[in-house]
Amino acid sequence: MENISKVLESGNSKEKIRILETLDNIGDPEILEKIISKLDDDDVEVRGEAFSSLLLNKNKISNFLINNLNAVNKNIRGFVLLVLANRNETSAIPEIMKGHDILATAQTGTGKTASFVLPILDEITEKQLEGICTLIIVPT
Repeated sequence: MENISKVLESGNSKEKIRILETLDNIGDPEILEKIISKLDDDDVEVRGEAFSSLLLNKNKISNFLINNLNAVNKNIRGFVLLVLANRNETSAIPEIMKGHDILATAQTGTGKTASFVLPILDEITEKQLEGICTLIIVPT
């Protein structure tokens, strides 16, 4: 475990990716937090591999993910939301509904815009909001 931490902290991108590819069954809280921190790595490939590692993790890691919904870093918050949504983590829905910022990417035609617009429209009509309260940039 010490070697994993060291590589994730100070290894080069290839080393980080190689380690992350093996961590889909990790349950160690310290390592999980390090994986989550890699969601904001400078290298987009490392971020992607960290995302995959969390998404494919076979353990019950919802609490670690939910705890990071309040992260200062927008990349971490956004990717954690996507991991929770893609893992069908129904226990995370109340946390997501609190209105955290969301950053999402997916292929055209997967329903991104609808998945964001429908709850937004519901919120606007329920609270009778006026003015700009949502911005969707290049939805497809």
